Amino acid sequence: MVDKAVDKERWTKPACKTASNPNEKVCVVSEVIEYKSWVCLICGWVYNEEDGLPDEGIAAGTRFADIPDDWRCPLCDVGKADFVAVEF
Repeated sequence: MVDKAVDKERWTKPACKTASNPNEKVCVVSEVIEYKSWVCLICGWVYNEEDGLPDEGIAAGTRFADIPDDWRCPLCDVGKADFVAVEF
């Protein structure tokens, strides 16, 4: 079960339709996961959570917060503290 309280995810309302029996409804809850992009303030390199960084062992879908604290920008070698979340 996925925790609906996680602020990095947004849940949609159930889509309901009448089943073959008119006294029943069938409802489906769909999950929408929002990924963020993080930009390096020094060089402008962008880390996309949805894509990850497979060449560095960071799987697609890895949240920026879950990247090891000693990770460095692949372009200019600054730490995570020099990144900010951006919306496009």
